[in-house]
Amino acid sequence: SARVYRTSAPEFELSNFEIRAQETPRVTDRRGPEIVFCEQGKLELACGAERLSLAQAESLFIAAAEPAYTITGEGRLFRAAVGRD
Repeated sequence: SARVYRTSAPEFELSNFEIRAQETPRVTDRRGPEIVFCEQGKLELACGAERLSLAQAESLFIAAAEPAYTITGEGRLFRAAVGRD
């Protein structure tokens, strides 16, 4: 599950995901482009038919056009996203 850190800026929100090997969270609450950063471990993100590997200290940009993505592997992921109103 994700822990959400709200900021004073309505345009920005930070989430922290602790991913365990047996979990496969699907991120569907997208409101725009995102940057995801693997802080620890090794993860894989599936966006449609595309699969992207993400190791410790690596980041990815996820376009606003992607409706959802799935996270597999084991590690800690941070997600910088558009804030909620």
